[in-house]
Amino acid sequence: MELKLRFSDRKRGLSSVIATISLVLITLVALAIVAGVVIPLIKNNLSKTDCINYRDYFSFSDEFGYGCYAYSNSGELLNVFSIKANNIEPVLEENLEGFRLALIYQDSGESKTLDVNQKKQAVLSAEGIRMLNSSEIYLDVPKSGELRTYVYNSLTRNINRIEIYPKLKSGNVCEINDQITLEGSICDQTKIVEYN
Repeated sequence: MELKLRFSDRKRGLSSVIATISLVLITLVALAIVAGVVIPLIKNNLSKTDCINYRDYFSFSDEFGYGCYAYSNSGELLNVFSIKANNIEPVLEENLEGFRLALIYQDSGESKTLDVNQKKQAVLSAEGIRMLNSSEIYLDVPKSGELRTYVYNSLTRNINRIEIYPKLKSGNVCEINDQITLEGSICDQTKIVEYN
């Protein structure tokens, strides 16, 4: 008995092979698209998990009466604020590089960011940041349970609000911890020593 394949049978067999190959290709393309979107999304979220331990780590403090502004002898605007670091485990503190400040200007609403790291050089004159009543050329970042007071010379521009974000040695900048409004709070000028 001899079997002869008809043309329509061969066409049907070829169609099922093409359909199978097409399904495999479509599946591979769909996987590539999903991998291109999902993997970076997961990777970004996993890299932010190290920030969980630093929620509410830094806060602005008015314990010593700062969170205000004053004018220098030369008419420059000095913004004075204290930052407190809440208690944290020493191993977590080792992963902290410092903090990022977002300075929001009152007149335009524009903002400027400023990174403060341990032993970053202070700016004692012109626009910049320094420690309060210190001629030290380096800044200190408060450690667990400590409080540090800073002076930011914004020259003549009013800063309305300052926000603080922990910055880790991994390069991640975590979510906002706290903010302070300086508008309308004038410092006791006698508490601020000027350095030129």
